[in-house]
Amino acid sequence: MAGDLFKITPAGRVYWRASRTGGNGFAPFGEKNGGVIEGDYVVHVSLMPWQKLAPGEANDRAVSLKAGDNTVITFRVVPKTPVRLSPRYTP
Repeated sequence: MAGDLFKITPAGRVYWRASRTGGNGFAPFGEKNGGVIEGDYVVHVSLMPWQKLAPGEANDRAVSLKAGDNTVITFRVVPKTPVRLSPRYTP
């Protein structure tokens, strides 16, 4: 699974970080580049084709980060079940 952390300032500047989950399911944003600046962001996840968000889960979550924060945002994901198409009825 991949995730994006982004914000657009009133001046139109875009702050964005992308990350992929590791074996532990965590996707740290900006870990190799000193993290992210404090502010209000939106977190968006991009799922694999065989995944979907669990019932009641919403994408594009708002988060406020302060200096030194280590914040965990959890998205519940479930497997996508194949859709069975019923055969066409022909009399």
